Amino acid sequence: MRVSFCTGIRTLPSDPAPLPLLYRDFLELGELAEELGFYRVWLSEHHFAEDDWNPSPLLVLSALATRTKRVRIGTYVTLIAMHNPLRMAEDTATLDILCDGRFDLGFGAGGSALEYETFGIDPKESFARAYEALDVVRKCWLEEEFSHAGKYYTFNNVRLRPKPVQRPIPIYAAAMGPQSQAKSAERGYHLVSALHSPTWRNFEGLLAENGRRREDADIVSGPIFCHISDNKEKAWDECEVGMQWALDFYARRGQPMEVPPVGEFRNQGTAYRQPIPVGAPEDVMKVLRTYKDEPMDEICLQFGFPGMPQSQAKRAMERFAKECMPEISTWGRQP
Repeated sequence: MRVSFCTGIRTLPSDPAPLPLLYRDFLELGELAEELGFYRVWLSEHHFAEDDWNPSPLLVLSALATRTKRVRIGTYVTLIAMHNPLRMAEDTATLDILCDGRFDLGFGAGGSALEYETFGIDPKESFARAYEALDVVRKCWLEEEFSHAGKYYTFNNVRLRPKPVQRPIPIYAAAMGPQSQAKSAERGYHLVSALHSPTWRNFEGLLAENGRRREDADIVSGPIFCHISDNKEKAWDECEVGMQWALDFYARRGQPMEVPPVGEFRNQGTAYRQPIPVGAPEDVMKVLRTYKDEPMDEICLQFGFPGMPQSQAKRAMERFAKECMPEISTWGRQP
């Protein structure tokens, strides 16, 4: 099983750090991920967030592309319904060229109502807009000239140049519900929301129903919060404030979840209905081994949380790579 690294660039409002420093920190962690043998670096997107969550992952990943050579880079996820699909096609093609074919487009069809409404988009349209936008983006990548007349977008005589290195760029769906999972399987997208969705295990059957082979699809876990230190108490002392804030963000934006306050959060010890791997390496592996036989190709771990010193995130990644990754790499279907 492959292992990838995911994060968002965010500050902690109660103790904000300079944003230029946080962006440099992300680039350093991305370089470290490559050095340590992580397969992919995912970067998220949100807008108008009180913690200054990075809104432009393609720009930041472009910087990382120039500082890495092997690791794949991707958006987990871009909120594609908020973007002009022609502009998205151009920007992703440019990034794929910049990194010589290492880019993966992870998208989400949902998001908070606040974000869509601020962009002037009805949140109820987000699903249909996202999949129509992807139609346009793929045509841009693959066809020499096309026109498109849909419900939300109309374009005439489009000739996108330059084309990406990958034809097409792989598309990963953070498909949380049955409708989105069925649509993604029909189109041959990869899945990047395993473990987070109660219906994700149906994806393999949905692929078969659409005449697609399981071996042609990647199934990747949604980001799993993770932190390693000398022992469980120290690890929670280092990560609890930032981890609780990171999860409570979604509750504050209307998702149906209850997140305990700091002090109680560590006692609950779960996120997205799953136990959080926090502690010494063996504590972390005890949790992760429960996924050993799951039908996944890649496990995605989130290191580094708002307000956490960069040194703690780096040490956690280094210990994970040395003491946990070798075993995980032997699990499941091999690439």
